[in-house]
Amino acid sequence: MVVDKSRWKYDYDNRRDYRAYNYVAQFGRAHFTLECPFCFKRVTAYVWSLAGGGKKCPDCGAIHTSFGSFPLINKSKDDTET
Repeated sequence: MVVDKSRWKYDYDNRRDYRAYNYVAQFGRAHFTLECPFCFKRVTAYVWSLAGGGKKCPDCGAIHTSFGSFPLINKSKDDTET
């Protein structure tokens, strides 16, 4: 099955904060558990991945970054990109 990725985008206007649990500070392996504010699934994320490209939620597809969480939305065909 081929998925048209051009129909999906992140909604940067709908930013939410995530809750962080169980911070573990190991050299090069610092990670914690975060709770997705959109689907409430708990995900383990390395600190360096949040500072880089972010961590994607396996359930809803939201992206978690050091700035917060952003949902993945389906662009309608009426939307025009500028």
